[in-house]
Amino acid sequence: MVSVLKITRLITVVQLCSILFISVSAKSAAFDFKEVVKLNKRVGERMIDKCARRVFDGNRANSRDLPYQVTIRKEFDNGRQWWSVCGGAIITGLHVITVAHCFADVLEPQRNGNLSTYRVIAGTTRSNILLYGDMEQRKSLLRELEKHLETWMTIAACHEHILYRQDVEDINNVAILQLTKAFVFSDTIKAIRMITDDTFYSVKLSPGSLCLVSGYGAYEMFTVSTFLKMACIPIVDFTKCKNSFYNKLRSNITQICAGSTGTVERTLKKSTCTGDAGGPLVCEGLLVGVVSYLQGNCYSTPGIYTLLSGYTIAPYSPFKLVEASASSSFAKVNHNIVLLLTVLYCQYICADIR
Repeated sequence: MVSVLKITRLITVVQLCSILFISVSAKSAAFDFKEVVKLNKRVGERMIDKCARRVFDGNRANSRDLPYQVTIRKEFDNGRQWWSVCGGAIITGLHVITVAHCFADVLEPQRNGNLSTYRVIAGTTRSNILLYGDMEQRKSLLRELEKHLETWMTIAACHEHILYRQDVEDINNVAILQLTKAFVFSDTIKAIRMITDDTFYSVKLSPGSLCLVSGYGAYEMFTVSTFLKMACIPIVDFTKCKNSFYNKLRSNITQICAGSTGTVERTLKKSTCTGDAGGPLVCEGLLVGVVSYLQGNCYSTPGIYTLLSGYTIAPYSPFKLVEASASSSFAKVNHNIVLLLTVLYCQYICADIR
């Protein structure tokens, strides 16, 4: 016969074990974007406003011009080819911001994608890399690239906004990549300050304001660029953009329109194009947005950018883990072991009480 005291103790232990189980489970998938924003605020002063100097106009860039810019390359042909599929921006030593749709094959299990086929490369102006020879020769070439020209990073985890929808990729199209190790900052590799609550009102984002956009994408429709380019482009009125180009635009809180409208001579041939997705939109030296998508002909249609203030200023910006790489899978296994041990321990305590 079980006494009332034992029943009470049993209930208490079950409740405590439930709380512990939930707590450990939550920690295993935790990602706090607000903590990333706090780290980003420590980056330092904003970058020099290059558009105010009017020295860039669709020019080829060098790494010192855009030290925050990265290219995200994907592996093809068993490592012989690494193609730039998207851009991104360094926001802390361990984090890069880009757009979620760049990892479509990771998001869709049926496409058998995984993060091990992606690399984040900083300090480079080249879009694609071709490697020749056998496996050892290719590894040697990669080591030489890393030693003299580029910094290659593997991705530990990809976190997308929890409300991002693949079928409507203009909504909450933003992702944070967590790297397996931190960048070593230099003249050619640096983090950039994002627009946040303390800088929001100091940045002019009215129609006609010039912002710097950069990327490794095509410079004409289907004409691939082999190097990094940059240009100063004007902000386009949100209502005009919606009425004239993008009738499915949803929110001027999380989206901003910028680039050529094809109607003013000075704005022609200055916009984003295929392959620029995820790249930075920098206004007055602050990272304001990332390239989300473009509809229609490059350079005659403005691009849509994910407006980062909609996430950095919001009280709560939930992101979810899309996938962890093999290196961080070990961490996930460790969490699973902790969960299992928690269950076994609670079972043992409960049995002892009985």
